[in-house]
Amino acid sequence: MPGSMDHVSSLSNFQKIIEMERCRVNRNGGSFVIVVFNLEKFQLELNLLSKLVQRIIRRSRITDQIGWYDYNRLGVILPETSTLGAQKFIQDLYLQNQNGIPRPPIDLYPYPLQKKSLRTLV
Repeated sequence: MPGSMDHVSSLSNFQKIIEMERCRVNRNGGSFVIVVFNLEKFQLELNLLSKLVQRIIRRSRITDQIGWYDYNRLGVILPETSTLGAQKFIQDLYLQNQNGIPRPPIDLYPYPLQKKSLRTLV
């Protein structure tokens, strides 16, 4: 999928999307989870990053948002998704992992905030 990085929001835009999603939940109820991929060691390997982004795009729903959470981490906002749903999302990413898609460390951040964030080792 050429141009897959075009589907990834910039750091500033992704922070705005997160804030909009928080406001939506605060007004209407519901929840969301941000899945954050720590890509620090993949930073220089554009081919691996591109494969991961392509897989995320294929697995994502139209309502999900992909963007830079910070300079080393890629985030995916999963609206109206529980932490169990987010864990299934992650499992599905790596199902039939035939193309060598990297498996970076992943953090889950549910909102509204729970007592602690969940760390998932994938």
